[in-house]
Amino acid sequence: MNIRFLETFLWLCRLQNFNAVAEKLHTTQPSVSQRVATLEDLFRQKLYVRGAKKFELTPAGRHLLPYAERIIELSDEMHREIVLQDGSKKVVRVGIIEICTMSFLSEWVRLIGELEPEATVDFSTNTSAALTDSLVTDELDLALVWGSVNEPSIGNLHVCSFPMAWLGSPKHFQCATPLDVIDLARMPIIMHREDSSGYLLIKDYFTTHGVVTVPASPQPISLNCSYSIATAMHLVRAGMGIMALPPFLMTDEIARGEVVAMPVTQALPDIDLTACYRTRDGSEQVARLIELVNVAASSFSNTLGPEYCRT
Repeated sequence: MNIRFLETFLWLCRLQNFNAVAEKLHTTQPSVSQRVATLEDLFRQKLYVRGAKKFELTPAGRHLLPYAERIIELSDEMHREIVLQDGSKKVVRVGIIEICTMSFLSEWVRLIGELEPEATVDFSTNTSAALTDSLVTDELDLALVWGSVNEPSIGNLHVCSFPMAWLGSPKHFQCATPLDVIDLARMPIIMHREDSSGYLLIKDYFTTHGVVTVPASPQPISLNCSYSIATAMHLVRAGMGIMALPPFLMTDEIARGEVVAMPVTQALPDIDLTACYRTRDGSEQVARLIELVNVAASSFSNTLGPEYCRT
């Protein structure tokens, strides 16, 4: 049996799309179909349901899947062992959300350089959803995301929590009088980008308290979908709107009184930052990087205090 055929079947189960598998494996869609058909001939069983509205495995396909995973895992382990014996370095691919770059990333990088000088780490920044997809499709070895990943073979370890608050400029908004969420919704709300965890959190926050349309403002112009935290912070400083952000991002502005946490009665949930990794890999380097990111996050929390970051 050609192990490449099992790998193709495994990716088809994960991506559930022949064209996506072809792109992932740098081949063609007919080649993907032929590999799966060869497996079906070998086992004399159909592995997926033809004509279904969405990809669906047959009972035989579901039975084969765990065996395919185990064989691919063993093949990957064998490859890693050979690479390590050869003395070659493996680049650890790490994905992080933007909030990491603005908190403890520099300390994490310093710790890696000091305590793991042989490690080669490639960092990339994206939204939690995009990083999760990259982790599941084997394009990342480790991802620091907002919340946890509910996927097979993905482990989750809590790193830290960032309290959230509605931040605004006291020069442009009444920030001393307590606000109800209904009052808040009438103000210009700067939303996170639509495909981000921040957007979903704020949308759920308002929906939970009975506000369906946000912002529910009479203003002819609404601000939404800020594409970076740095841009959002500038808009808040300039009084262009109010936004839900971790206060640690604007400690200097808060200390100077340029920005304040709005006294909204309904509290926002925290951001729970999670280190997510593929459990089947069992990489010692990934485990060590998680240890060091916890040290970096704890140091950041101890410096700022639990009102800004908790571990």
